[in-house]
Amino acid sequence: MPSNRPLGNSQRSIESALTYIKLNKDTDFSVSDNSGDLLKSEKFGQQITDRFSYHADHSLSETQNWLNAAKLSSGKFIAFMGDDDFIISTKAQMTRIDNPLTIGLRPNIIVWDKNSGVTAGSNFAITERTAKDRIQKYFELAKGNNNTLYSFIRRDISLDINFLCQEFHPVKTGYYDWAIVLAYLSSGILQVDHSSIYVYDNNNWNGSEIDISNRIKSLFEKGGVSDRAAYFIKFFLGIDSFILILRRQSPTSRGELEEAAIFSLYSYMQSFAEDYNKHKNLFTPAEQSIIELGSQVTDINNMLSWILKVIESFSEHLVPKYINFYENCIYRPWGKF
Repeated sequence: MPSNRPLGNSQRSIESALTYIKLNKDTDFSVSDNSGDLLKSEKFGQQITDRFSYHADHSLSETQNWLNAAKLSSGKFIAFMGDDDFIISTKAQMTRIDNPLTIGLRPNIIVWDKNSGVTAGSNFAITERTAKDRIQKYFELAKGNNNTLYSFIRRDISLDINFLCQEFHPVKTGYYDWAIVLAYLSSGILQVDHSSIYVYDNNNWNGSEIDISNRIKSLFEKGGVSDRAAYFIKFFLGIDSFILILRRQSPTSRGELEEAAIFSLYSYMQSFAEDYNKHKNLFTPAEQSIIELGSQVTDINNMLSWILKVIESFSEHLVPKYINFYENCIYRPWGKF
């Protein structure tokens, strides 16, 4: 659990995980806390055991805190947890992993908010044969809700993807969770974990369209870029997913990854084009002139060249950062994969 909330707002979430590991003897729990709350560090710093680790460091950024929480854990599979969420043991036996392609277990997930109570639930698996088919199936089943982020994912895959984001992603904030999950799915299949219920607190995302837009803008501001990046979010998610799916350490074959990465990129770019056509007035004339050249893109090589031009029209200083992210994930120059 990467935790930033003070004790009063995170205690019940942390205690739910402590109860969970008591009932599931083959699990452990780690907290990386950058809240700076002394009461919190005093309370949980005294409860450290061989199965519960707690580390407080106010200097850690959001993404550093996220990665540090994973590094503190010791299991073969890692599940991230929000410090306003809950995890509950059903006392059922944890799902047996009997397929070599399995890279994770997805808990039963419940979504709730204080105004409406429980608003959604899901317990689906993603077991399609190819990376592209798994991503396509996820788009169909998720219905805009990316709670699969909180699945138990094979340790090496989780650390690889999250390390790349922390070290090389141009924007150090958590807007790219969809890209992370698509990279997970490109690596293998997800089974359902019948032993766990994850309760997701949706209060931060339960509001008007303006409220949600402002929330997304604040994520980009935290990452050190203009809040106008929120208008480009589908565009950036397309690039991020393409790069992370094609990362060099993936266990999936290169041909299968290329098919999945291109499918994800084109899916997001189509969605970005639809958003752009509805809200063209939000973009500058210079941005509009470059974005509209996208209709002339005929292949993936032209697409990648056009992407750099769009990034440059939005923020010139992001171009070398995205090239660096690409090259450190894929180990090839921009445009080669």
